[in-house]
Amino acid sequence: MIDQAKTLRELVNRTPTLHLRLEAEREPQDKLTLVITSGKGGVGKSVLASNLAVAFAAAGLRTLLVDGDLLFPNQDLLLGLKPRLTMLEAVEGRLPLGKACVPVTGNLWLLPSRAVEAQYLGLEAELVRCLMRFLELESGYDVVVVDTASGLSGRSVDLAGAATELWIVTTPSAPSIADSYAMVKHIWSLGLPTELCLCINGARNERQARDLHARFNQVTRQFLGREVALAGWLPQDPRVEESLETGRPVALAEPRSGLAKAISRVAREFLSRHPLTALRNSKSDTASAW
Repeated sequence: MIDQAKTLRELVNRTPTLHLRLEAEREPQDKLTLVITSGKGGVGKSVLASNLAVAFAAAGLRTLLVDGDLLFPNQDLLLGLKPRLTMLEAVEGRLPLGKACVPVTGNLWLLPSRAVEAQYLGLEAELVRCLMRFLELESGYDVVVVDTASGLSGRSVDLAGAATELWIVTTPSAPSIADSYAMVKHIWSLGLPTELCLCINGARNERQARDLHARFNQVTRQFLGREVALAGWLPQDPRVEESLETGRPVALAEPRSGLAKAISRVAREFLSRHPLTALRNSKSDTASAW
């Protein structure tokens, strides 16, 4: 039997042979939904989600950040907020989920969660059902960024099915890469129609990120017969730790930093793959906001 984990470790150190690009001509859409997950915790998934939401909002797009982590929601902490209502209170009180959306800054809103308590109250299934319906019918936003639990555990997988793209966040470390491969295998086994992409966080530079992506695809192609697109990469940045303490995402507190510029880059690339009606119809020079 072939040791897939051993092969994966070996390929991490080999010279890449593949550079995959996702290119498609598509009609503009009225709303885009980006779901972000990871194979394991601690790789920067939630930090990426909050910073991406800030970047979309800064570009003039009405953006909703949804804390869809049904185990350990923390977007309110990352944004320095203390919301009065969350999805849980809205569902308990039979209120529209829109009532729980908290304005953050400019064009950005947060839909916070305390879903881990919903499990004990027996409301988890109802909460997910209401959230999915809200995301399907809500038309007041241009971009929705959904932060899910690592591993798409529990009912979080339901949130990924209708996404424009599903991103798996990984770091260059061997354990993170191995968990990301297992995650890709799991998602493809579910037959989700969502486009799957890899986002590499904490890379030394672009070359390392693209080499890692190429080696990752050697494994998926060999064992799964398919390849994963590269959503983008982000550099290491000590400002992240400070942002966790202050409750202000780097893209908001330090918009000229290298990390903030990298966040804007991957946000632009996402929009380039999925044209948005709001951008086409905008009379302002949205590009200048990047």
